[in-house]
Amino acid sequence: SMFRLRPDDVSGELVLERHTGDDWFALFGIDRAIALAPDFEGANFICARWDRSPFPVMLMMNVSTREGRASLLNAELKVVGGDHPVARKLETKPQFEQVLTEVFGLSLDGHVIDAVWKRIGRGQPS
Repeated sequence: SMFRLRPDDVSGELVLERHTGDDWFALFGIDRAIALAPDFEGANFICARWDRSPFPVMLMMNVSTREGRASLLNAELKVVGGDHPVARKLETKPQFEQVLTEVFGLSLDGHVIDAVWKRIGRGQPS
């Protein structure tokens, strides 16, 4: 994927955009405001506790790879880039653990993997 930073005269922000093939898609704006510890605490609290936040109920992971990007949304794996994009549902806990280790570079304790798999894999047998 190609990205660019574009100054936005209206907001005064730098806007990070991703090239979508025919056009550019704005991902987010970056301002020059100073953030202090209470700003981070408040944002984290909202992400973790707000009833409309997706973060407490969904597993969302993204990583850049040599070939492109990999993303995991609960048990749905997508790998883009290279010659053959992959989209598949992880059906077993061993598949889930393998993806965490080999794709995302994570080494987690078994009890953590068990707890996460139970939530996102709905406790399917491994």
